[in-house]
Amino acid sequence: EGRSLTDREIELHKAAEGTPLDYEKITVIERKPTVQELKTIVETYRVHYTFSDKKIKEIIDAHPAISLPGVIYISKNSRNGDKKRQQALLVHEIEHQAQYQNGNAKEVLEQLIRESQMPDPYNTPDTLEHAAQTVEDKALDMLMQRRQQ
Repeated sequence: EGRSLTDREIELHKAAEGTPLDYEKITVIERKPTVQELKTIVETYRVHYTFSDKKIKEIIDAHPAISLPGVIYISKNSRNGDKKRQQALLVHEIEHQAQYQNGNAKEVLEQLIRESQMPDPYNTPDTLEHAAQTVEDKALDMLMQRRQQ
């Protein structure tokens, strides 16, 4: 079911000044995770959480893509089917994979779960989401410039 990153996806992450990582260790699954899949991975890392299954489902529904250590879940129709925005979103998720690989995966997962409860972590400096959003924005800028040339 899962696939590897394509050369084009890897090149876009690098061009957007993404953090170096081992791209071979990432699996992309082109759908949203189930509540049970999310819980299983979170529990594998012994991350404490207090969310009900209903709350977990709300978090899944609210995010077009979710990165867990080693796996990116991205729904096929994310970003309203806009291909360039989907590609940039995938770059955002690859940056989360770099955070997992270059840090303590459990601590990164805990931090991302905390940030999922913030009003706007993507525009809050010093968050993991802000760092990933910065790379996504650069990727989108590059993709949009290509369209205009």
